[in-house]
Amino acid sequence: MSKAIAILVGLKKVDPTKYNGWEGVNGCWGCELDVDNMERVLSEVGYSIEVIKTGAATCTRVKKALSAAATSLKSGDILVFYYSGHGGQQPDKNGDETDGQDETLCMYDGELIDDDLNAIWLKFRPGVRIVMVSDSCNSGTNYRAIRDVALADASPIMPLDAATAESMRAQMIHFGGCRDGATSAGYQAGGAFTVATCEVWKNGAFQGSYRPFLEAIRAKLGGQDAQYNEYGPVTDGFRNQRPFCTDAPPAGADARGANSGGAFTRTRPASGVLTGRRFGGTRGAGETPAAGGTVAKSSYVQTVAQQQLNGKFSSDPGIRLGDSMFYLPTRNEVEQLLSASQLDRRTWLAERFDCDDFAYALKGEASVHAYDTGDLAYGLCLGIVWGNFDWVSGYHAVNWFLDSTSKLWLIEPQNDTLYDASHCQGGISLLLV
Repeated sequence: MSKAIAILVGLKKVDPTKYNGWEGVNGCWGCELDVDNMERVLSEVGYSIEVIKTGAATCTRVKKALSAAATSLKSGDILVFYYSGHGGQQPDKNGDETDGQDETLCMYDGELIDDDLNAIWLKFRPGVRIVMVSDSCNSGTNYRAIRDVALADASPIMPLDAATAESMRAQMIHFGGCRDGATSAGYQAGGAFTVATCEVWKNGAFQGSYRPFLEAIRAKLGGQDAQYNEYGPVTDGFRNQRPFCTDAPPAGADARGANSGGAFTRTRPASGVLTGRRFGGTRGAGETPAAGGTVAKSSYVQTVAQQQLNGKFSSDPGIRLGDSMFYLPTRNEVEQLLSASQLDRRTWLAERFDCDDFAYALKGEASVHAYDTGDLAYGLCLGIVWGNFDWVSGYHAVNWFLDSTSKLWLIEPQNDTLYDASHCQGGISLLLV
């Protein structure tokens, strides 16, 4: 029988001597009530629960409870770690955050940073399920360090023919009450996110899986942008379970990288070539393979993109990476994709099929190709960027990609021309992949 443990933490204030006189009362009036409500939800489905409130919620106490869970839980078991309180940010000291900020949970005697949580998650055994729910500000990525704590001899870029050296062995689904840099509302009756969670749960009436659960919660929150994340080799068996289900997932469920979340299933090890219809062949026959690229973690992709476009971002840029791992193609592979594209035959129409539509269409073609290819385990690192570029006047949308040598290229999708990053003149407000 699977073991189910819940660690529920709620603070209605903090020790002002540890926070330069700040007591943290405003916004946290209902945090202990949040814990009571979550205890009611989880006790009904069979969890062994440890409740830690306010003065007892020290960094040491919480880390000790999580570490004990890491020691006791084995494959098939589940941990729910719930937090209601203030969430903060502090300057990153070890260079693993591309935005220069560590996300934190405000414990009674100090801030518990995401790096410390990450170190504990890495102790959990393979097959253990972890659900982390954080009703706090800055909770988009407060479950771990953005850049994975990798094996000592690992690199952010890994060849496709080698096993992916993910250091996170357990599988985690994370709900954050809001994005990093944003606020999570709290009232006397509890945090808005937790109240919505209990309403959607509806005394156990909810029967869907984790993603629909989060979407239903978001619908009740309005403008508060609750977050769904996956960390580690999350299986479909876990992903598709009813939230907080204590039963072990079915054996043999496929394991995929964090944040995949789509319908694509990796059916065999990636060979490092793009084949498929868009390269003049079909799956399994008549392929026209190109030289293989590499696989990179999203943290590496973001860091390299920021370095090569340094000084060209607007004052408040948005960087959105949808997956945790990407395939970095060779330039030759992208040229073949562009050659097969029909976009250069389309007509530019203001407000109907203009620059952003060209860019979206090419991104869609790249995504479709990746799914058509039997040998490719990850989507192409080919996205869209908005900014100013020297071959066109005015604000413009084009495509971009990192190639297998980690060089950033810009693509004008209206005529298939490739430019290096020096042709960007600045004003980048949004970059996504």
